[in-house]
Amino acid sequence: MASRSARWIRHGIRWTRRHPLLGRMAAPLLDPSRPEVLSVTAIGLVLVFVFWGLILLLFLSPFAAQPQALDQSVQELAVSLRNQLADPFFVAVSQLSRWQVTLFSSAAVFLWLYGADRNVAANHWLVAIGGGWLIQMLLAFGLRATPQVMEVSAESLRGPSSAMTLTTVVFSFFAVMIAGEVRRKHRQWPYLTAALVLTLLLLARLYLGLEWLSGGLMGVLLGLAWTLVVGMAYRQRANLSFSGALAGLIFYGSASLLLLWQANEHTAREVAALQSVIPSQRMSQQDWWDHAWRELPSERTGSLSTLSRRFNLQLAVEPEAIAAALQKTGWEREPPSEWLWLIQALNPEPDEASLPFLGRAYEGRSEALLLYRRLPDKGPLVTLRLWDSGVRLQPAERVLYLAQYSEEQLVQRLGAFSYWRSLPLDVEEMGDLRATLKQFEQRQVSEQMLLLR
Repeated sequence: MASRSARWIRHGIRWTRRHPLLGRMAAPLLDPSRPEVLSVTAIGLVLVFVFWGLILLLFLSPFAAQPQALDQSVQELAVSLRNQLADPFFVAVSQLSRWQVTLFSSAAVFLWLYGADRNVAANHWLVAIGGGWLIQMLLAFGLRATPQVMEVSAESLRGPSSAMTLTTVVFSFFAVMIAGEVRRKHRQWPYLTAALVLTLLLLARLYLGLEWLSGGLMGVLLGLAWTLVVGMAYRQRANLSFSGALAGLIFYGSASLLLLWQANEHTAREVAALQSVIPSQRMSQQDWWDHAWRELPSERTGSLSTLSRRFNLQLAVEPEAIAAALQKTGWEREPPSEWLWLIQALNPEPDEASLPFLGRAYEGRSEALLLYRRLPDKGPLVTLRLWDSGVRLQPAERVLYLAQYSEEQLVQRLGAFSYWRSLPLDVEEMGDLRATLKQFEQRQVSEQMLLLR
């Protein structure tokens, strides 16, 4: 579109000039003597589509199944993707929405513009950021539009996201400003950079359960709408150029420094705070043993791309007791995954000694226990993973765990990236495990489920 939009807009301008009504309305805006006529026209067209999308999201939301149903689906998908390797990364990215990051980088650019005597650019930058901050404050105070998804019901208000609005204004208006100061063939890069940053931030907030999809999109649209209004005014009034490279270095450099500081200050605490709450449920131990085991979830995730989705064990046994019994026969405990795993996954000749198993999450929570072992006579490599189900068995308040006993297959993609893929196993294939855990009472209730207590 970037290579063709100018020609399309020229045709549109000629048509409006010939139109008796639109010609009079558009004449002041589409003044051929102004060099920024094409940019301003393009911004105006985008503004129309932004307001159209915002109106659809804002006014259809209370009266239709969408976007609430889509919000709920996206939330459930995000919860199913949670794991301890990705959590710190997305928490660090989410720090971009903190006002300290956006306002510090904005202040740095503002002071540099005034110091360089670019008063028109500095004034419009101040208006854009001030208006974005005011919109954010009004949304945050009036709509309470950024709930923690884990703590609210499906019927909660999906209002515009205040956290996304100010960030959108800052990054998108800076792209509008700096695009006019670089060569024409490079003007797509400021917009692509802003789009990448905002997309990554929205994905991070969705992943962490801090945002509804519709609320996040409305926040972005509100920010873009304000950016485009001020951007049209700025493009018509900008009379002095400035160094786009130096402005970009100041803006992105200061934003990066503040982001690193905020991530260092808050990541560890927020990773712990944003863990999903375990739903508490009480159940008689005998009822569970007899029939109520059917009431527990049967799958760890609904993703069809995951081969080993079903739970095949339920255990009313402490993880340490399971680990102690299995470690006597050669089972080993796998520590939590770290960022080093990404480097190890690039090993061209991986094996179980060089490539650890990646932790998996259930309802956003990591395993309470992960053990692995290669079966005798060079048999397959198998793992046992336990997750807290949230059920407490009465009368002893014993924790009930959901578990997966799976075969692990080493997969290599593109000759460079490797990972372990779990394959499902039935109860009949658990002979070695059942023999090792014979000290616990066992009950096979189906071909795919074994109970232990």
